[in-house]
Amino acid sequence: MQRSVSGLGTVLLVVVASSAVSVACSSSQTAVTAPTSDVRCAITANSSTGSFTAGGGSGTLTVSTARDCTWTVTTDSSWVTISGSRNGQGQASLPFTVAPNPVPSARSGAIAVGASRVPLNQAGAPCTYSLSRTGDRIDAAGGRLAFAVTTLTGCSWSAASTASWITIGSGQTGTASATVSLTVAANTGAARTGNVAVAGRVYTVSQSAAAGTPAPGPSPEPTPTPTPTPTPPPTGQQVHLEGTAVLVGGSCPSVTFFVNFRRVVTDQSTEYARKNDCGDLQTGRTVTVDGIDTGEAVRATMITIDRQGKDAQDQD
Repeated sequence: MQRSVSGLGTVLLVVVASSAVSVACSSSQTAVTAPTSDVRCAITANSSTGSFTAGGGSGTLTVSTARDCTWTVTTDSSWVTISGSRNGQGQASLPFTVAPNPVPSARSGAIAVGASRVPLNQAGAPCTYSLSRTGDRIDAAGGRLAFAVTTLTGCSWSAASTASWITIGSGQTGTASATVSLTVAANTGAARTGNVAVAGRVYTVSQSAAAGTPAPGPSPEPTPTPTPTPTPPPTGQQVHLEGTAVLVGGSCPSVTFFVNFRRVVTDQSTEYARKNDCGDLQTGRTVTVDGIDTGEAVRATMITIDRQGKDAQDQD
């Protein structure tokens, strides 16, 4: 019996050992390595535009990935609004809007889809300025005035007076909307006006005249034009010319022409011989001139005109 029991124990040990060997072989044959999800679900995001004006605008976000991969869209800027659901799967197109920029400085933000980021840039708003009024009237005693300047926060401006009797008490400079306060001095004379310039705009102050200041009288009548002094008689050297008159110009009695390259002038004192007159002076007619050399021309005192020579040439 002892042998039989011992023999049985030996058999059992062998069976158990064999089973252990069988299990070990089975485990080593079924080991499998699964693919990671990071490589299979790579996500790419793009935008139809990345730059916007100060007025804002809209764009489209395109998401590219495998069909069974999920994603979530986020943005780090409150001025960017994404339309529709921010969660999806596979490829998609999402519209988004950019709000107007209310400040003069540019700003930037981004839209993110997983690890993919789409940068967005927006220009600053232009600086514009306006005044609450274009001017005021104040009496001769003077006093205080004020007006408002309206602009965007971040827009710089300054105020300057063009009149010594207008003083800027507060609001000489600013970087946003503000009030400009003025002090106007008393006026001891006639009515007057002055300006305050602010960022290309003008505020005008009109102040009344002091009490008892006489009103301006009528404009004086223009002084009559004095009668011209008569031309004194020439006192130069006597000149006698004979030849053909050329380049006759002017109107009677003041006529100018040339004889033998000498300039001759006539006036109301010039006399004409042989019943001639100033109207008989014509280019091409033979003339005899007696006159006085003034240095610039010969002032004719007597002119004789040969009308027959010229008329004969015209008939030929």
